[in-house]
Amino acid sequence: MTLTFDDSHYDALILWAFDPPPVGRPGPLVTTARIIAPDQPPEVLVDGRPCPVIGTTRSGWLSTAGLGWCCFCGDRDTLATIGKACTPVRSQLMADRKRFNAALHRYASQPETGFCAGLPVFNLGGGREAIRPEDIEVPEVKDAFQGFLDDLGPDLEGRLVGDLRVTAMPDGYADSTLWWWFAREWKGKGR
Repeated sequence: MTLTFDDSHYDALILWAFDPPPVGRPGPLVTTARIIAPDQPPEVLVDGRPCPVIGTTRSGWLSTAGLGWCCFCGDRDTLATIGKACTPVRSQLMADRKRFNAALHRYASQPETGFCAGLPVFNLGGGREAIRPEDIEVPEVKDAFQGFLDDLGPDLEGRLVGDLRVTAMPDGYADSTLWWWFAREWKGKGR
């Protein structure tokens, strides 16, 4: 039996593909998941409501249909099982090109939220957009991001980090592009 997907499933796929999870802010936390069938997405319970999972990150965040991001606090093996169960579901979603492209269009048509990976973004002028590391509420993430910045060194103006060009920021701010990249790639403690 193949599940009938609605727009929320496609939106969760696009969220997983393009937006980093809000690693700097506590989100809905889940500890258990259930695998239903090979052609259906795994589910987590959030406030007693089942939420289909479409994708996972190495740091334990789950992109869910109808909810968005939630953080999985269970063990690594279960996270890996959830991730593997999502793969055939994503393949099914991408096979319907019309609905997949419609979800891409919805995503591209959304106004800017003013947030990046859960943190407010500040326009500092001259095309510079920044976050404030002090806004990171999760101590482990704050420390890891500061270590990431320290490893890059003080002279960031015009540097490429990965394939992203970075601009220098005033004290108390960090380039929002760096935050986006960090949030997307961060594995989390012990992962």
